[in-house]
Amino acid sequence: MNTNRNKIKWPLIFVLLVFALSSHASMRSSSANKNYNAEISSPDGEIVCKLSLFNGKLSYEMNVGGKKVLQKSNLGLRFNKPVFAVGLDFLNEEKFSNDEVWKPLYGKSSVVHNHYNQLTAEFADQLNSGNILKIQFRLFNDGLAFRYLLPLQDGLENTSIIEEETTFNFAEDYTAWSVLEDIEWANPGPLPISEHNRVKLPITIDAGQDCWLSVNEAALFNYSPPIFTSKYNKLVKTFAIDTVPVSLPFETPWRVIQVAESAAKLVESNILLNLNEPSKIEDTSWIIPGKCMWDWRCKGAKWGDFQYGINEESFKRYIDFAAANRIKYVLYDAAWRGPMKEKMPALIKYANSKGVDVCLYYERKKEWLKTQLEDVIEEYAEWGAKGIKYGFLVREPEVKEKGMTYFVKRGQEIIELCAKYKMTINFHDNIYHPSGDERTYPNILAREYCWANQDHRDAFQPVTAVTVPYVNNLSGGLDITNGFYDLNNLHDRDVVDKKGLNSTVVSETARCMVMWAPMLILADHGDAYNAKADLFEFIKEMPDTWDETLGLDGYPGKFITVARRAGEEWFVATVNNEEQRNLNVALDFLGDGEYEMTVYADAPDTDFKTNKEAYQVSTLQVKKGDNIDVKMAAGGGHCMWIRPITKR
Repeated sequence: MNTNRNKIKWPLIFVLLVFALSSHASMRSSSANKNYNAEISSPDGEIVCKLSLFNGKLSYEMNVGGKKVLQKSNLGLRFNKPVFAVGLDFLNEEKFSNDEVWKPLYGKSSVVHNHYNQLTAEFADQLNSGNILKIQFRLFNDGLAFRYLLPLQDGLENTSIIEEETTFNFAEDYTAWSVLEDIEWANPGPLPISEHNRVKLPITIDAGQDCWLSVNEAALFNYSPPIFTSKYNKLVKTFAIDTVPVSLPFETPWRVIQVAESAAKLVESNILLNLNEPSKIEDTSWIIPGKCMWDWRCKGAKWGDFQYGINEESFKRYIDFAAANRIKYVLYDAAWRGPMKEKMPALIKYANSKGVDVCLYYERKKEWLKTQLEDVIEEYAEWGAKGIKYGFLVREPEVKEKGMTYFVKRGQEIIELCAKYKMTINFHDNIYHPSGDERTYPNILAREYCWANQDHRDAFQPVTAVTVPYVNNLSGGLDITNGFYDLNNLHDRDVVDKKGLNSTVVSETARCMVMWAPMLILADHGDAYNAKADLFEFIKEMPDTWDETLGLDGYPGKFITVARRAGEEWFVATVNNEEQRNLNVALDFLGDGEYEMTVYADAPDTDFKTNKEAYQVSTLQVKKGDNIDVKMAAGGGHCMWIRPITKR
């Protein structure tokens, strides 16, 4: 029997091709590995991340204090052409540890500890195209961060990122709070994280067992701000983004998971600042944090025989109060370009003679679209203005046409243009989120990335004021316009909710400290503050930048207590929701010796609806370890100014 009769006779060319491919695969495997596993932990060992490559696909998982909070979650980017589409091979890794301190120009802390362990893993396209993708992880004691890196290489010309494969596969359906796409409405939450779909960052999460998380983003430049949305199932979340053109070398923003043992401790973190580069503005001497008077919500307000309006007498009144109360800035909003435009140069000169700087509103709409922004900023600078409030960037025609990546790029152009003319900037209304970028461009003093007082007023309630610090404010400084004192007469003004504001004057005072921003926008006029000068003392004496910040206690939607130190003085403030509340604040953070404490508190009959302006001020001596009873009305607040007693 001929055993070869039924054998297939393969063409020689095919046999050689198979041999060549097999040999090539063998050669590739000698320099690249199919699979890869690595582990990296925070300096204190409490946060552990595992990075894996299996069958060409990347994933990571995260434990906090031995508790798994993120199960295996995907990593990767999708492009507008088949780059890395088949899968990845591992090439090499680099590990690095950093332990340093640096001093910000301003902030929640005068010294920032930048301590992390870093892993950078490099991967190659399995198709052997020569394309390289790097993933870099940094683990701090207060969180985890990672980003994608595309080094200089051939084969990625005219490439765009069209989707992120990044996912967050939570171990449980934790309770969470987030930011709506239209930020001028209430924060969603408390809701199971499965119900947070198509929301913005940050996402603050109660993971139980003394573990709090906040999903955030750092160093947002030349990239699309993400929408946090569901993928595969309601517990597996991802970042939905617009198309992002790639220009090599390229770095995505950092994806950040902040970690703390309590909700209040989240406010202490400087992780976003640490993930940004140092200032690109060489001379920062002109960038000064400070409080700011604001005219917009005061139009039509009556005080005795005087009525505030868009006129020289009203505008000088803001300046005179600012000068008398160590307030650095006055902001004139949209209406100034009408009757006050011709008088503005002289008015700015008047303000400067009293040590007050002026910021001016600008919005590209209608006839303003015909004007080049640089010409406007240069003109304002020639007048002596020190900053602009830039309105409604998201509504500009180019942004609507070109999408969210252009939105961020255009915002960056404006920031850099302002820096060129030594102008600070406050972005108004529905801007993209802060991302610690004020370290790199410290002329960004505030953003209205929040649901501000008196915007969509029907929805702004005390519960809002005790949610925003745990969510929006974790991203950076906010323009939330607190500090209304004439609460009984707000309905008489032009641009307010005629039903008033549900708050108390002590809560309004406390919010000015709890809500962090290097430019604190004060919403009321000087006469209202002078009428309650003993209460306004807390705001007047409060510094514009801090040496130390402590989150003492609280829970999103219920209350928050924050302590901040400047030198040897401490300022402590608590903001409450709609329920009456009694707390105990331990003064364990004080140094040795005796201190004088002024207490600014709700009165026994204060109520956020019926008796908003009742308050009481008292003074006592305290020392480290004392416990202070804090009694707050519904919708109320509590403030303490503590300074050492100097012995003669």
